Amino acid sequence: MKAILFDFDGTLVDTQHLYNKALSQVLSKFNPVYTVEYCTRFFDGKCWNDAFDTLSIQENFNKACVFNEGLAIAHELILKHATPTKGTVLALKLLQKYSVKYAICSNSHTKEIHSVLKQTQLAQFFSDDSIFGREMVEKGKPESDIYLLAMGKMGLLPQNCIAVEDSLNGAKSGLNAGIQTVVFTGGTGFLGMERFQAELSPQFGEIPSIPSILDVVEFIGIK
Repeated sequence: MKAILFDFDGTLVDTQHLYNKALSQVLSKFNPVYTVEYCTRFFDGKCWNDAFDTLSIQENFNKACVFNEGLAIAHELILKHATPTKGTVLALKLLQKYSVKYAICSNSHTKEIHSVLKQTQLAQFFSDDSIFGREMVEKGKPESDIYLLAMGKMGLLPQNCIAVEDSLNGAKSGLNAGIQTVVFTGGTGFLGMERFQAELSPQFGEIPSIPSILDVVEFIGIK
């Protein structure tokens, strides 16, 4: 039975739109182009720290100050509004019931992941050794480092895994690691599958999608 490697923000927890809202709020002070939709497309699964390296030079602001302001706004929004995505709780219960290996592979740092897991009451489903965050690898998504690390630590081969992602950069990361990758489309503010098919299908074939995290269990034969 295949193991499931989940992205986190926008996949297991409906938080990606909250991060994008926070980004828009702080970055639009420097340039009005940074609407929520623009931030959704520009960041698209990128690690904030990596993206801010470029933005701070481009928009001429103090990276640490603006980064911390944006993170504080995001955390406030998450405390008020973060929830598990559709089908997540039942899917995790089924994976535990059938002893399926699973993990989180995220561009967020592990400290942030633990905080949101606690907030959304999902912490019970994850041990420390099933959480892989950005600080654990040299390069974040779209590079494949995080998936390669997870597979190495868990004793898995690419052909024995499924990656679940909601962003283009995340899907690239999973596919570049040689993993069958499916796209979760049920998160708030998801921009559609067109860009996934346009950029990825020529190299990897048609990219499957699921509207609920629960649907992923069908990929491993659980009904």
